[in-house]
Amino acid sequence: MEYLQSAPAQLRLFLYAAGFGLLMGLLYDAFRFLRLLTALRGAVIALDILYVLAVGFFDFCFRLVLDHGRLRLYVICGQVLGWLLWVLTIGRWTGRPACLCAEKLRAAAAALRRPFHLISLRFAGRLRRCGRVCKKTAKNVRKI
Repeated sequence: MEYLQSAPAQLRLFLYAAGFGLLMGLLYDAFRFLRLLTALRGAVIALDILYVLAVGFFDFCFRLVLDHGRLRLYVICGQVLGWLLWVLTIGRWTGRPACLCAEKLRAAAAALRRPFHLISLRFAGRLRRCGRVCKKTAKNVRKI
């Protein structure tokens, strides 16, 4: 096991870290798309926590495999640089289409859900009427 890496080995590890950062940026965009699909605050918080846990796990595996679990500053800088490159370039280009796609998917889901909602409202009205009749019948039975 070598403690001092050669300059080419450090450069190779830095470039791997930058590539890993790019992949984490891609994962961030995937989670951002999922967050756009949900309007619930709890779901957004859960997705953010899931993203942080996933990045932590993948970072641990990355360091364990490529650098034997060592914590090196240039590896962290490479990961941050790769993530920033993704978010500030490709992430910006994919942001607007992702928003439009999520909006269309939400509208399609609402359109598919509408008939079922109308049917449930009709049944709910009938169930309420049936409940009133049952209550009246129960009162009449108690009187007897």
